[in-house]
Amino acid sequence: MDKAAWYQASHDLGRLAFLPIFGRVYTLFPLKITFCVNVLISIIGSVVCATASTSQALIVGRAIQGLAHAGTNLGGFIIICHVVSKKKMPLFLATIILMTGVAAAAGPPLGGIFAESSMTWRLGFFLSIAMALVTTCLIVFTFPEPVRVTSNYSLRERLKSTDPLSVILILASLTTLFLALQWGGTKYQWSDPWIWGCLVAFAVMAGLFMFIQVKEKDSALIPIHILTQRTVGFACLFSIFIIMAFGVLIYYLPFYFQAGRGFSPRQSGVYILALTIPDTVVAVAVGAAVTFFGHYVPFMVASAAVMAVGSGLLSQIDMNTGMGHIVGLELMAALGLGIGVQLPLSAVRNVLDEPDVPAGEALILFCICLGFALAFPIAQAIFMNTLSRLLATRLGESSVTMVLEMGPSKVNADHLTDDIVQFVAESTAYEGFPWQAKRVRTIGIGKIEAGKGGMIIRSTRPTILNSAEMAVRDVVKFLKFSFPFLVSYGLKRLSQRIAAFFHALKYKPGPSPKNVVIIGGSFAGIFLAKRLCESLPTGYKIILVEKNTHFHYPFVFPRYSVVKGHEPKAFIPYDEILYSGRKGVLKGIFERRCATVAEVTRDSVKLASGEVISFEFLAIATGTSSPRPSKLMSPDKHGACEELRDLQEQIRNAESIAVVGGGAVGVELVTDIKGWYPEKNVTLVHSRDKLLHAYGPRLHARAMEEMQKLGIDVRLDQRPQIRFDGDEKTGNNATLMFPSGQADRFGLVIPCTGQTPNTQCLTSIMSECVSKETGRVLVTPTLQVNSPEGTFNNMFALGDVAESGGPKMARAAECQSHVVASNIVSLIKSSTAPSAYQPVMEIEGAIKLTLGKVRDPNSNSSMSPG
Repeated sequence: MDKAAWYQASHDLGRLAFLPIFGRVYTLFPLKITFCVNVLISIIGSVVCATASTSQALIVGRAIQGLAHAGTNLGGFIIICHVVSKKKMPLFLATIILMTGVAAAAGPPLGGIFAESSMTWRLGFFLSIAMALVTTCLIVFTFPEPVRVTSNYSLRERLKSTDPLSVILILASLTTLFLALQWGGTKYQWSDPWIWGCLVAFAVMAGLFMFIQVKEKDSALIPIHILTQRTVGFACLFSIFIIMAFGVLIYYLPFYFQAGRGFSPRQSGVYILALTIPDTVVAVAVGAAVTFFGHYVPFMVASAAVMAVGSGLLSQIDMNTGMGHIVGLELMAALGLGIGVQLPLSAVRNVLDEPDVPAGEALILFCICLGFALAFPIAQAIFMNTLSRLLATRLGESSVTMVLEMGPSKVNADHLTDDIVQFVAESTAYEGFPWQAKRVRTIGIGKIEAGKGGMIIRSTRPTILNSAEMAVRDVVKFLKFSFPFLVSYGLKRLSQRIAAFFHALKYKPGPSPKNVVIIGGSFAGIFLAKRLCESLPTGYKIILVEKNTHFHYPFVFPRYSVVKGHEPKAFIPYDEILYSGRKGVLKGIFERRCATVAEVTRDSVKLASGEVISFEFLAIATGTSSPRPSKLMSPDKHGACEELRDLQEQIRNAESIAVVGGGAVGVELVTDIKGWYPEKNVTLVHSRDKLLHAYGPRLHARAMEEMQKLGIDVRLDQRPQIRFDGDEKTGNNATLMFPSGQADRFGLVIPCTGQTPNTQCLTSIMSECVSKETGRVLVTPTLQVNSPEGTFNNMFALGDVAESGGPKMARAAECQSHVVASNIVSLIKSSTAPSAYQPVMEIEGAIKLTLGKVRDPNSNSSMSPG
């Protein structure tokens, strides 16, 4: 009994170590010969097992079989790829899964029948020899060697490229781990040098193996660029631990049936069918469902949940549990396995490039073998330690050893006394199987959850999803990343509203309050002013200095540069923002100055008019400057509207238009122009190889698709010089000079590139605090100006002008305003600034983008002007 786990573990160990190597062997050597050699090795292993007279011989034979099965399994898939068309491939793969399930289901009852026959369990190995010979004959006489690109390497070079050192390290490291797990607590104490020596040897060899893989990179036995791909990595974890959880059940339920309930091997094999048949049927059904719906992650979530419930309840069974109840729980556990076991292969096929798919699939098979190989020795170590401890309370040391060396089928009155049989049965049923199954199942299910939680949510369909599916996918992805943030943000805002209510009751305007000056009235400045109006203590007031008479809403500037009649909507009176609500801001706490800041000193702000405003605290939210239509220069509403109308007129009159810059403004502007003026020749030029490069390849692909539909000429990886023939401010009649020497003339060129941080008023006092690379204000994590020896600790910077590490977006400005407001109030009260800004990219970096007159890449909804 103490070596039982090695019968399966040795097979999985041999298969595990040699599975990666056969991926190369089949590319370096003839397919037909390599497959047949592996079948012959499998026959040798079966002969050793069938004639074994000791447990050690049986373990060696199983290891030889594992080595051979690594080659035959992979070779079988490769042969199918050569004889079956791609169109019929899914059908044949489903058939293989079904036949594997039939074999797994027939194995236990047939094994029970063989064990009770005169041939005993050895008949199974003799039958496998006969079937292997038939397989070899069929391959030799019916399968022609496929024509493939041959290698010019010598035999020595081919053998060297199979990386035998990595194979040796896998075998040696896992063998030492299994020995430690088997011996620990039974043959040796866990503190014994033999156990620690095995564990240290495992750690050293496993570390050396990983070092070799990292060093060799793509030429390693396990290509590191595939393993580190997010979905592949988590698919590997999912495969390992779902197999570990299931492996404990499939191997130790027969122990429970035979040693705990006294069933014969045949009866045990019949009852185990409930655990082996359903998962095959369910796997095929789920494969069809994934093909239909196009998503695999929800099924992986369901797999982990069902597996957890089924195996968890199985860990609670005892000698009095009804067999109907046990069979029902087996069905539930099998359902959990069937739902998820094949999905890692689907995930790998979906995220890897075509050349990497074979290596990715081999890696998943490797992890499945690893799960089986780890499950048995870990479970056996727990089982044997627990059982030996229980037996030692009633039996002597020699009797304990005798029982542990028996197989479960010999725990009966023919070999032991009745009282010992009863005690062993109770120990196995009440403490042995449930206890160890619970431990291993808990570890396995926890890691299954971790594995499926890291999957990229991506459809398996090659076509674009319809709007409903896309909406569901985006909602799931949004909630996955944003739910913790939203809960935290909601609680924070609730506490702020409660604090604002009590603040309104306590705040009293004074005759000479100290000033908190905010320079800049765009998003960052407005958000900060509103937060401070809800929290600033009595004795302080806010002064917002902004040159524009109205708040500019720049997100609509591209659309209103093309479409007439909506320009005034882009400019909002500050009173409607700051004084909205039932009561508005408190009397005496806020003051706005429409002015331009000329200079900043250590304790005051000097306006262009000559007025000087002293401050206790300063917040710099001056933002950036960029060409229209990103930003407008006119400080008043009328002049800004005229700028938009002027650009509308130029666009309407130009026959050919070029937009330089593939960021959000450039993409929206060029698609709007083509959407409203389809007859015009419109070109977009971008200096990078992808549009909207900060938002990932998916948005780039979606934007490119819509531009192709609209007929826009997109030129990537081009950085032309602009030569204006007319007025540079208008952009009329300009020529783009490309590095290749090509010169294209356009009726209108609109630059949408380059943002310049507005730090002119700061250079006289804090030039060392401005980044020479980006021109932005350097800040600490608390968003205080990063100055030598804390010279400007009473000054903060936020929004686009700050080098904060966060995205340059309105949501980020709002999040930063919370931090700055909290720190200013804290400094007033306690001279400390405890709050640090930690950007949440999934929220703060989100973007709402339109692509022309109708298209929106997120929802395909129409967006009309205004």
